[in-house]
Amino acid sequence: MFLASTHVIRRLSLAVTSLSLASMLTACGGSIGSNLVNNLKLVTSNDTGDLMVEMGAEINSGAMMFPMITLPIVDPNDPGHPYGSLTMQRTLQGKNMLLARINLTKASGAQGVTDPGNLPNGTAIPVAGVQDIVAFQAGGNSRVYLSLNNNSKMLGVAIAIKEFDAIAKYVPGANLFFDFPQQNGIRGIAGIFTGLQSATSGFGLFIDATNLIQDQNQNRTLSIASVEEHVQSTVVFKSGSSVSKSKTQSLQRRVYDLSRQSRVLSIR
Repeated sequence: MFLASTHVIRRLSLAVTSLSLASMLTACGGSIGSNLVNNLKLVTSNDTGDLMVEMGAEINSGAMMFPMITLPIVDPNDPGHPYGSLTMQRTLQGKNMLLARINLTKASGAQGVTDPGNLPNGTAIPVAGVQDIVAFQAGGNSRVYLSLNNNSKMLGVAIAIKEFDAIAKYVPGANLFFDFPQQNGIRGIAGIFTGLQSATSGFGLFIDATNLIQDQNQNRTLSIASVEEHVQSTVVFKSGSSVSKSKTQSLQRRVYDLSRQSRVLSIR
C-alpha cells in the first residue's frame, strides 16, 4: 500500500523556454513566436492520508483554444471510482491551461488500460527506462500515464484532439516529440502524434518525477521527496520524429496551418 508522509508540501516550478512550436516548424519557415509548453508546475501534497500529485502547464497551441472541460481519470475496469481529474481551460488572458490531478496512493494499485505503453494512436510513448506503466482513460481516447518504480517515476498525459484528424489525414501514424531542458532535477518531453483512426491524434506531455517522489523503505511507501534527496533516474526520453524527413516536413507544415485557425478544440 502506498501512503503519504507528513512532510511539508513541495512545489517545483519549471518554466520551459526552448520547446516551442517554432522548433517544430523550421522546415516550413513558420513561427508562433512563443513556447509550446510554459510554466510547467508540479505540486505534491497530502490529502487525508493520500499522496496527491498535480501537473499543470500552459500550452501554446496558437489560435486554437482549449474548451472549458474537466474529465475524470478512470480505470476502464472500474470506471465508477475516479483517481483524479484532467482539466483544460482558456484563461481571460487567452492562455490554454492543462491540469492533471491524480491520487497516487489509490492509482498505484490500479490495472488501467490493456496497452499502457502506447499513445492513443497505438504507437509507443516517447519514454524508455520505465517499468510497470499504468495508463488511465480521461474521457474517451485521452490518457494519463504513471510509472512509480524506484528509479523511474514518470507522469504523462496524451490528449486526443478531433481537429488533429485533419493532420492525420495526410501524415498518419506519426510522432514528433522534443525534450525540454532539465531544471531543478525535472526533465520532460512534449509533442504531437497522429493516428490512423479518428480521434487518435493529439498532443502529449511526459515528465520525469523521480526526484519529486521518493520511496521511503523496502515496502515501497511513497512520500514527498526532500530537497536534499537525489536519485539517479533511469527515465529516457525519445526525442525526434518517427517518420521520414519528407513526412516530418509535411507534418510540421500542417501543424503550423492548423495552429493559425481560431477554433475551440474538441477533446476526445
